[in-house]
Amino acid sequence: MTQLNAVVNRAASGDASAALDLLEEMEVPLLIWLGAEIYSTERTAVRRNFVASQSDYQHVALSLAIQNPDLDRAQSLAATALLRFKGLQAEEEASLSRLVRRGRYAVLGQVAGEVRRLREDLARSFHGGADPEKVADLTQMLDEKELKLGQLSRTYRAQLQVREARLVDLQGTVSGNRTLVDFRRYRPVDFSNWTYGADRWAAVVVRGNARVQVIDLGPVAETAPWVRSLVAENSDADTSAQALYARLIAPLALDPGTTAFISPDDFLNLVPFHRLMPDAQTHWTEVQRLNVVQSGRDLLRLPLDRPAQGLLALGGIDFGGTPRKGRMRGGHQWTIGRADIREHDTDVSRVRAASVFRNGFDPLPGSAAEISVIAAYYGDARPQEPVVVWQGLEATEDRLMSNVSPPRVLHLATHGFYRVPEGRTDRPMLLAGVALASANQALQGNGEDGLLYALEAQDLNLEGTELVVLSACETAQGFIGHGEGVYGLVRALRTAGARHVLVTLRPIGDQSTAEFMKIFHDKWLDQPPDQSEPGKALQETQRHYIQHNPDADWKPFIVIGAP
Repeated sequence: MTQLNAVVNRAASGDASAALDLLEEMEVPLLIWLGAEIYSTERTAVRRNFVASQSDYQHVALSLAIQNPDLDRAQSLAATALLRFKGLQAEEEASLSRLVRRGRYAVLGQVAGEVRRLREDLARSFHGGADPEKVADLTQMLDEKELKLGQLSRTYRAQLQVREARLVDLQGTVSGNRTLVDFRRYRPVDFSNWTYGADRWAAVVVRGNARVQVIDLGPVAETAPWVRSLVAENSDADTSAQALYARLIAPLALDPGTTAFISPDDFLNLVPFHRLMPDAQTHWTEVQRLNVVQSGRDLLRLPLDRPAQGLLALGGIDFGGTPRKGRMRGGHQWTIGRADIREHDTDVSRVRAASVFRNGFDPLPGSAAEISVIAAYYGDARPQEPVVVWQGLEATEDRLMSNVSPPRVLHLATHGFYRVPEGRTDRPMLLAGVALASANQALQGNGEDGLLYALEAQDLNLEGTELVVLSACETAQGFIGHGEGVYGLVRALRTAGARHVLVTLRPIGDQSTAEFMKIFHDKWLDQPPDQSEPGKALQETQRHYIQHNPDADWKPFIVIGAP
C-alpha cells in the first residue's frame, strides 16, 4: 500500500510517467506476494477475499490509462494488469488441478484424493440437511487439506503461470482479424485526494500491433436494469439489448470484419453478448464473429497436448421419486448472484429453488432422444472414436466422477440448478450443480449420489476434453466474485480441464433444447477435428434460428472458451 500511495502522489503531482514507473515496478513483486499469500491461510473465503482486496492496483492502472489516453505506456500497463491479475485465483486452481491430473507427484495425488473425498462428503452433507456443526467441521477440514495441497504444489512450480503472460504475446494472438475486448468493473481514482468514485465499466481493447486502448464506458449502476431485463428475456429485452450495445460495444468502434473475443467481468459474465442489438432489427451475432473467454489468457493457452477421444452423453436420466409436473430443464427462474442485479428477484428465486429441492426433478423425455441423435451424429462424423451413452439409472454421479477416460465431448442433458445464497457463503461452488440418476432420492436423504455440485465437478477428469455441453437450465449461473468471474459450473469444468463449455443463462424447455442441440452438434461436427471451433458452431446455430425460426428460444445459450 505504501508503494501505491507513492504512485498516487506522483500522479497527483502531474508526473504520470513517474507514476507508471512505480506501478510497473510493483507488478511482479505483487504477483509473487499474492501467490504466496493465497496459500497462507486455511479458510477459502479468506483467501478469496484477500485476492479481491488487491484490486486497488488494477483501479489505479485503469484510472491512469483513462485519464492519460495519449500515453501509450499507460494503456499497455493497464492491459497487462488485466491479463495477469484478472481471474488470478481461478488460474491457480486450474494449474493445481492439472498437476494432480498429470500424476507426476505421488504426494500431490495422495492429498488430492483426500480433498476429493472431503468435497464429496461436504456436498452430501450440504444437500442432505446435516447438522450445521458437521458442515462447519467438514468445511474446516477441507480448507486445511486444500491449503496443504496448494502449499505442496508450489514446491513443484517455479512461478505463477500468470506471470508468464505477456502483452506482446497476447498481441501476437490477436493479429490480423482478431480483437480482444477485456471488460473490467473499476473504481475511478481521484489522484488529487486519493479517493474512489462510484463503480464504472472499462474496456481494454487489444488489436495486434495497433496501440492498446482503454475506454471508460460509464456507470455500472445504469447498466444493471438492462442486464436484468436481457437475462430474464422480458418484454423490454430488445430495448435493453440495444441500450447495452450502445453503452458497451458501440464506443469500441470494432471492425465488423474482425473476430471479437469478449472477456466479461462481474455480472457481465451473465450477458448473452450475441443477443445485443446494434439496431432494432439486427442482433450482434449476425454481423460479427464472437467468442466469449474467461480472460485474455485463454488466447495464450497452448494446443491440447493430450487430446481426448470420443463422446460421452448422459440423458433420459431416471431421477427417481415422484416429481412435480413440468418440462423445464431447471428448477426456478434466473438468478444472478450480486445484489445490484437481483435485488427484485431474490425472494422469488429462493422460493422456487426451495420448491424444487422439496418436490424433486421431472423426467425429461426429450433428453433421451437428444442424446440418441447426437450419438448417431458423432458416430457418423468420427467413426474411429468411441461413442458412449448412459441413460436411466446408469447415469450416476459416482460413475461419472470415477470415469478415468476423458471424452473429447461430454454432453449432459439434464436439470441444472442455482441456489441463491442466504447471506454470506464460504463455499459458493456448493450453490450450482446438475441432477443425475436418483437425484430425487438424494434430495430426500435416501441416497448418497444424484446431485453433482460444482464443488465436486472440479474433480472430474477432463484432461484433454475439448467440449462440455450442459444441456440444462441456468448452468452459466453462479456466485460472482470481484475480478474472479463466476463461481459455478463453468469455473469447475474448466478447472477440471475442459477447453470449452456450452451453458445456458436461464430455464429452457425440454423439446426446444433437444432441437437446438441437434442443430448445434450437426454444425460443429461439420468442422474438421483439427480446426474445431465450438463458438463458431454456436454462432452458425444462432444465425440458423434467426433466419428460419426467430421465435424459437435460441438466445440463452453461450459457449465459453477460445479456439
